[in-house]
Amino acid sequence: MRKFLPTITIVLLPVVAAATFLACEGSGGGGSQSAGTTVTTVTTEAPSTTVVADDTVPTTTPGPDASDTPAEGAACDSDTLLTATRAALQTDIEIVSVTVEQCRNGYARVIANPDQSTCGQPNGSCYENEQVFLSDTDGQWAFLDAGTGIACSDTDISAQLLTACEALGLR
Repeated sequence: MRKFLPTITIVLLPVVAAATFLACEGSGGGGSQSAGTTVTTVTTEAPSTTVVADDTVPTTTPGPDASDTPAEGAACDSDTLLTATRAALQTDIEIVSVTVEQCRNGYARVIANPDQSTCGQPNGSCYENEQVFLSDTDGQWAFLDAGTGIACSDTDISAQLLTACEALGLR
């Protein structure tokens, strides 16, 4: 038995060392990556849609959690949310598009994009995008809150906004 144990140790030790070295190489534990290694990155973000108010084609960009098909209630499509956002903000500044960030569980968070066509021109105006929270009330979008400085992680947000943030998966 004593002769057998050293033989196993001598044979297995290099195998274990080689396996450990290869495992560390493949997981980024050191050394350079071999040419045969493939790294695949998968993103699971749903697209968000920007709708432009004129006849141009809408553009779609990645967003954290936009959905065009809620289970029930108010529609999450960009056209519906653009109309609701314009009504909610009640401003003289033209909102030309919205970017749907999240829309689910009876709440929506969109970014209202104002007209920037005169920005940088003499007597022109530049406006910030506005974050808008909407809630589904009997199948129609209703204004909940808006502002560029709102964060769902804030401790001083209203109970209604807290509920919206939780429903949207932001808190």
